[in-house]
Amino acid sequence: MTPPEIEGMLKEMVAPLNDDHVEIELTESYSPHLGPPEWWVAGKARDYVKLIEDKYVQLSYSSDRLIRHGSLTDDTGYILLAGMGGVLNQAQAAEIARRQFSAAITDFSEKKNLVIDLRFNRGGYDVVGLEFASFFTNEYRTAYHREVMNGGDFVPIQSVYVQPGEQFFNGEVYLLTSGATVSAAETFILAMQSVTTPIVIGEQTAGFFSDSLPRRLPNGVEFSLSHVRYYDLEGTLREGVPVIPDHYLPMGSFEKDSHLERALEIIGSQD
Repeated sequence: MTPPEIEGMLKEMVAPLNDDHVEIELTESYSPHLGPPEWWVAGKARDYVKLIEDKYVQLSYSSDRLIRHGSLTDDTGYILLAGMGGVLNQAQAAEIARRQFSAAITDFSEKKNLVIDLRFNRGGYDVVGLEFASFFTNEYRTAYHREVMNGGDFVPIQSVYVQPGEQFFNGEVYLLTSGATVSAAETFILAMQSVTTPIVIGEQTAGFFSDSLPRRLPNGVEFSLSHVRYYDLEGTLREGVPVIPDHYLPMGSFEKDSHLERALEIIGSQD
């Protein structure tokens, strides 16, 4: 077979999967999922973040720019989580995330409400999300369950836990989501729902919870496949099942942030 024929065959094999964690590195990277929203593909995430900074909140940035935070009002803090860890290994990423999130929570020690923005979060490491969630509980909690593929079969299901963090934020929590919120950002939501009762505002998430298992074919072609099943505390298999917001709103224009304004409206109605 010629290289183009091999490429076509590989694409045809994985096309029915519609899975964000399946990817083949051919002449260009190919993944058989429907993809993130058009605004993300068009590179508009930066424009949304600029709107937030220009109109709503002055942000302080972590060194890797994955955590940005500031005060929306006297009673309400805001944290934008741009990812769940960078290019470091899991242990390093989790430790750095813990320190950075701790700094933000310290700044919000007198706040009654916290808005956590996950709309631009394309995932990363689950352990980073568990570190973030640890700041919202003072006791061990089961976050979710998972099965990992090993040797051609799934190992027995395992429970994943959130342990108490070094600080405890006991106020109301609001999560902002979009169709670009995926993977470890979604498992973070499951963890948050196990330790508190967050109000979710925005669009439904992508619904791709699994992890990527990278491999290489003898001809040098690199690919990844999903190899983990995630279950929520009710036992529901979450792959393909997005997080549905409590208050659905589509991503707005670049003149106002409808999700952030809805959060502030709900907070104001409860004062």
